[in-house]
Amino acid sequence: MVGHSKEYDNFESAKKDFFEKLELVIESNKLNIQLGLSAEYPSPLWDEKEEH
Repeated sequence: MVGHSKEYDNFESAKKDFFEKLELVIESNKLNIQLGLSAEYPSPLWDEKEEH
């Protein structure tokens, strides 16, 4: 997060925290799309797939 820092005693704690935050970002952007709002940035994780 911008303006926030956190120190970790070990890699596993840092990795766990990172993936929890990443999951929240993904779910938040998916919800924004469902509500007709814009996502923070484009990503194949929540953008609609084009049919070819």
